[in-house]
Amino acid sequence: MQKRRKIIVSILLICLIVLCLFFIKIPLHITTIGRVYPQTEWKIEKSNPDEVITSLNNYLTTEAGDMKSFIFNRGDVVNLKINAFIKHGEFVESGDTIGVIHSANLEERLVELKGNLTKANATLKSFKTGEKQSLINEATQNVIQAKLQVTEQEKIVSRMKKLFEKNLVSQEEYEIAENRLALYKAEVKIADAQLNTVTTGVKRELIEQIKAEIKFYQKQLSILNDKKMNYNLISPIEGNINRFFNSDTLLLIQDLSTMIIIFPFKLYHYQDIKIGQKVLFFLPGLSLKHYAKIVRIDSTVKLYNNQQTMYAYAEINKLNTAIYPGMIVKCKIFCSNINIFEYIKRMFISVNIR
Repeated sequence: MQKRRKIIVSILLICLIVLCLFFIKIPLHITTIGRVYPQTEWKIEKSNPDEVITSLNNYLTTEAGDMKSFIFNRGDVVNLKINAFIKHGEFVESGDTIGVIHSANLEERLVELKGNLTKANATLKSFKTGEKQSLINEATQNVIQAKLQVTEQEKIVSRMKKLFEKNLVSQEEYEIAENRLALYKAEVKIADAQLNTVTTGVKRELIEQIKAEIKFYQKQLSILNDKKMNYNLISPIEGNINRFFNSDTLLLIQDLSTMIIIFPFKLYHYQDIKIGQKVLFFLPGLSLKHYAKIVRIDSTVKLYNNQQTMYAYAEINKLNTAIYPGMIVKCKIFCSNINIFEYIKRMFISVNIR
């Protein structure tokens, strides 16, 4: 009788244990460390001495938006001038001009093309009005000037060749110098032909040639003016300014109207973390509670602290002045309830993975 009672008690205990393990559920909370980011950020940075890059980043979608790279030739004098109203901590609107890049080579080329265009228009006008002696004088001066340009450029190419052979200048710079010499030689031939023509009479073909030159100069000016316009650094977003010194990052504009927390979680929790879940986080040194909501879960697995890890992105519900980009915060994610058996199994998995 006593033995039978023990069996019944044992069965009841087993049933009670099974009931507790599989039917009683407890809340699952996952704790981790996250970092605060603005959702969007526009950056001006110097990647190397002759290159400036602007990039728009969206930390929520992890997409790189509009990116521009400004590469300048070696020997060019480049000046990045930030507008006077751009001060650290100030707010700027989308479309505000943040600064301008000035290139000495670009300005020099623009002046040269404008001078050539003015000269070509004057020559065409003289041809059409039939001012014979003035045409001859101008054509003679053009020949002299064109030959002087060739002489000077030949000296430059000669020096560039020696430097190129010693790997002191790039092949691109050497080729640009050679191409300019070829252009100047062609201008000598054109000037000679013009002088010959004006002394014997203006040919229709020469007038058409001058018109073609004018179109070429106009097209080149249009291209360079567009390039100069692109040297205006215009903010694509509104946000607060962060200026840096002695750093590759020159200026940062962050849209603080929406901020997110990016936090890692262990791979075995991938079924527990879901979009829409609430995240409780604490700021360093403060006991105030702040909340965020998971809006995106990365689909890639990365190695973090020698463990397989995934990342989630949570949007902060109510922004507070005490929350700043770059903060490291302790996060607590509220997941669905699980039974005790599953909870114990997770604990063993966690211990074994460590």
